[in-house]
Amino acid sequence: EVLGLSSPQVRNLHINECRFDRNNHTRAHTPSELFVWGRRKERRVLVSNGLVSGNGYVLSPGVVFYTNQAERTRSQWTLSGNNRYATPDELDRAMPWGDPPTIRVGNEIWIDSGNCILSAEVEKSGLSNSDAPVVGWEQTEGPGTARIEAGDQKRCTAHLPETGDYRFLFRADNGVLWRSVRLAVHRVPAGIRIAKAWTFSRDLDPEGWTFEGLGTEREIVKGDASRWNTVANPVHIASGDYFTLAVKDSGEAKILSPSFEGIDSAECSHIRIKLNNHTSSRAMRIWFATSDAPDFDIARSAVFQVVPYSSEDVLFVVPLVFNGKLTRLRLDFSADSVPVTGTCRIDYIALSNERKVQKLQ
Repeated sequence: EVLGLSSPQVRNLHINECRFDRNNHTRAHTPSELFVWGRRKERRVLVSNGLVSGNGYVLSPGVVFYTNQAERTRSQWTLSGNNRYATPDELDRAMPWGDPPTIRVGNEIWIDSGNCILSAEVEKSGLSNSDAPVVGWEQTEGPGTARIEAGDQKRCTAHLPETGDYRFLFRADNGVLWRSVRLAVHRVPAGIRIAKAWTFSRDLDPEGWTFEGLGTEREIVKGDASRWNTVANPVHIASGDYFTLAVKDSGEAKILSPSFEGIDSAECSHIRIKLNNHTSSRAMRIWFATSDAPDFDIARSAVFQVVPYSSEDVLFVVPLVFNGKLTRLRLDFSADSVPVTGTCRIDYIALSNERKVQKLQ
């Protein structure tokens, strides 16, 4: 949008060799990819001019490429050599500017030793100079500074100095565009084995976990005029390696795991939950169901204390006592149904076998 609201519009604008791919999906005002604003009549404001040339575009239904609502400036804009394509693939073939390299890393890593292999796969983009993108690993989080051997390679070894949760960033740069991907590595104490883990490392994928009773709803926040109203939507999203949920004045807020293949009690003694409790809760409760007792029962639950409105991620290790095969979990943000308000950000939930460690202690 070339806007002229209370100051002059831009002059001598050249839009050249750009790709427009169905940008206008709201169909606001006169739906178009390029839109020159023209509701005001002041001659001192409506002074825009420019050249739109050599661009390629794919349109959404009902959308045009160019609209000029500033009548007095229409003759001052020139369109030349812009081409419409039916599909994004046709646009890519006609204007092969390429994309950043595509990167793939595996699932988050759980180890009980200090050495870890970091590995990534890189798929080059369509750019001619992208045959050998520059790559590299670096540490972004962790309880100590990891030593990364051959960090400028796709595969390397990281030496983790102490137990805790580390995050590494892998970057691939083709000289024009670059992309990066995170990978978390969790070093647990020696002897601990992880039977199952949910890490929420894929954006918009809560890995089957659902929620109930958060107490939040879609709200309209009134402005001075209706056009300035804003909308507050409930928050329950997996993004950035976290599962984040907002709770409002609810004592029944909870999340529930999907049912999973039973894990025998001999293989699971504890649950490890790392979260940031920015709610008013002082205690949470974990429930566990088994194949023999599929309903949640308070006798098969455990309470752990949390600090209200904490600003830190904290790891809670809670013992589980059950017989048979564990098949489902539930986490209540309020252990005793006292209403709580705030935001809980969960890093991971993992089922572990720590009996050997307990015996050594």
